Amino acid sequence: MISFLRQARDRFLGRGEAAVTVPPMDGTLRPDSSLERAAIVTRADQPDNLVNYGGELLFSDGGGLFRMEAAGLNCRQLHQFEEPITAMAVNAAGLLAIGLAGGAILMGCPEQCETMQRIVHTDLDCPVAMAFEPQGDLIVCQGSSLNGPDDWQRDLMERRTSGALWRVRGADHKVERIASDLAYPFGVLPMAKGLVVSEAWRHRLLLIDPAGKRTILLDDLPGYPARLVPAGTGYLLCIFAPRSQLIEFVLREKRFRDRMLHEVEPQHWIAPTLTSARSYLDPMQGGGMITHGQLKPWAPTRSYGLVIRLDAAMQPVASYHSRADGRFHGVTACVEIQDDLFIASKGGGAVLKLAVERLHKGGDVA
Repeated sequence: MISFLRQARDRFLGRGEAAVTVPPMDGTLRPDSSLERAAIVTRADQPDNLVNYGGELLFSDGGGLFRMEAAGLNCRQLHQFEEPITAMAVNAAGLLAIGLAGGAILMGCPEQCETMQRIVHTDLDCPVAMAFEPQGDLIVCQGSSLNGPDDWQRDLMERRTSGALWRVRGADHKVERIASDLAYPFGVLPMAKGLVVSEAWRHRLLLIDPAGKRTILLDDLPGYPARLVPAGTGYLLCIFAPRSQLIEFVLREKRFRDRMLHEVEPQHWIAPTLTSARSYLDPMQGGGMITHGQLKPWAPTRSYGLVIRLDAAMQPVASYHSRADGRFHGVTACVEIQDDLFIASKGGGAVLKLAVERLHKGGDVA
């Protein structure tokens, strides 16, 4: 009852979850062009799901699984799956887990994909991220139980909170749901205190302890968070799309959203995207107009590239950007291997590499 009254008050006053304000990118999140100056190690259609496999890089591109040396050489395809790969994780022993768009989980050696063990559960679909716990269990993020991985825009526009966390036990591969009612969990990190989850549609990091208690660690992010990975003494968080006042306003106008979803083609929805088509049919917020063939880097945008470095307390300490006029938007995954940070720009169609030491010193990142 108290929650209902609070929501009614927020809607009337336009604050809380009913506010259309978006936190500015300032301070630690001040925009730069780090991703634009990064080295391109390989081009792909929609690269995704980076993992460190024994000092080498594994990444997915649609249904393709690729392996690359850390130096960015000798990229080769290991296997082509019939469905897109939507999640990946590897444990200390070299066991690779792959989530497919249809919901199946595969486990085995990446060099022997044909013989991977297949795990299927009737209620587990839309796997979008996963991570191994130290004891060997696999935690799987189910983004939505109502929409598939490719329909994430619809899931946001419908304001769904049907995501869940699942555990696949390492001993017997028994599958069980351990958390539900999440607003598109797009990243998970096992820790001693519990599971840290990036809850995309609520733009926050959430700690879920073994008893099920939920604690907000980082709230009101300027974009929608994706995968979260350890890095040194801290962590790296990918932001796959930006928030904007226009989109926040549309999210609070149900009648408009309902008509938009039914009457407008998805590519023209007023919704975040992984990349901008730069079409004259694109929805536009004031300040986002292309003038003399140029889009200003500070223009309001529906796509963006951003990686946030967090400290041990899950607070931002650095950030790496591809701004509104940049090429490498839609960052969905990243991983540190040796002295390099690899980043998957799904919207930009490239895997990037930044020199970690130079980033810390504030030098040239190319």
